[in-house]
Amino acid sequence: MSIRRLFLALLLVMPACAQAADVYVGFGLGSGVDASALDSSSLDPESSGTPFKILAGVRFLRFLGVEAAYYDFGDEACCREVADFGFATSTNGYSVAVVGRLPVGPRLSVFGKIGTLAWNEDGTIVTLLGPDHFSDDGVDLLTGVGLGIHILFGLEVRGEWERYELGGHTVDGFWGTVVYRF
Repeated sequence: MSIRRLFLALLLVMPACAQAADVYVGFGLGSGVDASALDSSSLDPESSGTPFKILAGVRFLRFLGVEAAYYDFGDEACCREVADFGFATSTNGYSVAVVGRLPVGPRLSVFGKIGTLAWNEDGTIVTLLGPDHFSDDGVDLLTGVGLGIHILFGLEVRGEWERYELGGHTVDGFWGTVVYRF
């Protein structure tokens, strides 16, 4: 079963699980996320658009659950000042991860996650020979840790760090996420 099909299956079964488990949805904005495989220290790409993620999860046990997410890592472009060279990329992905949570106070908890990220990068490289379109994808490891603060009712605010291995390119992401628990 592909990651996308598993992601959609989780979203479909969540309403049925709402009575039996802790179900939540959320939205996060990212910082420091540079997901382009073309990035290198000799190039200085310009990012456009704020990376974001939309997530949904089910906690089956008090300390253990599953979370699915869609990521849009934003767009990058480089080297407009260099004649006859440049690139533009767009990267997104779907993830499924096991999440372990440990309460450390009445409103505070820490969590860790491990799973997979199915990602896709589309782009164009421009050289003296003209534009060359490309697409790359893969399924790689996702890990992360975070801190959640229960605000009120079902609302939780999270600070998260996640690491992705995108085809041999390590990417770190820092996320501010708002989660609503049903």
